[in-house]
Amino acid sequence: MPQGNQRFLRFLYFLSLVRWYNVALISFAQIFLAAYMQLMLHAEASKKLALWYFLTDINTYLMVVASAFTIAAAYIINSFYDRNKDLVNRPSHPLMASAIGTKHLANLYIVFNVLGLSFAFIASAKIAAYFLGIQILSWFYSHKLQKIAFLRELTSSLLTVSPVLAVWIHLGLPSIEILGFFTALALIILTKDVLKGLDGHRGNLIFGYKTVAVVTSRNNARLSLIVINLMAFLLFLFLRFWFDWTLAVDTWKYFGDAGLIYLIGFSIGFSLLGSVLAYILPLNLVKWAVRWQKLLLIGHVSGIVALIVYKYILVYLPL
Repeated sequence: MPQGNQRFLRFLYFLSLVRWYNVALISFAQIFLAAYMQLMLHAEASKKLALWYFLTDINTYLMVVASAFTIAAAYIINSFYDRNKDLVNRPSHPLMASAIGTKHLANLYIVFNVLGLSFAFIASAKIAAYFLGIQILSWFYSHKLQKIAFLRELTSSLLTVSPVLAVWIHLGLPSIEILGFFTALALIILTKDVLKGLDGHRGNLIFGYKTVAVVTSRNNARLSLIVINLMAFLLFLFLRFWFDWTLAVDTWKYFGDAGLIYLIGFSIGFSLLGSVLAYILPLNLVKWAVRWQKLLLIGHVSGIVALIVYKYILVYLPL
């Protein structure tokens, strides 16, 4: 094969290894969530002002770039520790890593973490400290935590949410609805990660990865997902229809944003449906429930885009 074709093929392998689609999804989630929060803060005064704050908030864009490098580095280090298990569950990943070369991947891991910290530090020292914490936890997760049941799934979901959470912390909007958005996001990811453990049960069992499915049995793991998602959905219904927020809100803001509230409800409801689907399906078809959760994750993020277009472009407030 010509050298140019080999390099292009290695580049495609690299993109797959660092899960470019997950990096892109998180980047889009950060950008659109920042835009939505600026609109929540400033749109009633002026949509132009909200747009101006969004476009000129350089720190948000620096965090997006820092997140992209940090997430890619996390996937690289995870591929090192998972290479034996992946030979059973996903044989293509270790082969791609071998084609790229262990030394190159190790160098890229260091470079990406340094670049991530550099962009975060340009934004502020506090943001840099936050991303340093993500990088350390990512390494510790790959090295230790992913072999510990419950902590494995919980840490994985928190690590996935943490770059998007950085935008919320940066903008400092204590909104009940935004908290609900992140709660639903974490629930979708947690459900997906437990189901991935079910789908990769054979490799986890062989190499000693104590997932929820390995520790509690696969049927109990599926049943626990139904219970968790059902409790979350019932809690949402209670807070939405019976809880009086006027008595509860203190420093937190309740915008009464119906579109965002119903997005949260639908996301939790569809996550519950995904957990039921995983329980009904034969174990060899659980991968379809994993794919359902992945589509739901895209839909949850895309819902923010739809709300921006609908509320603030089509029908809400003149320019």
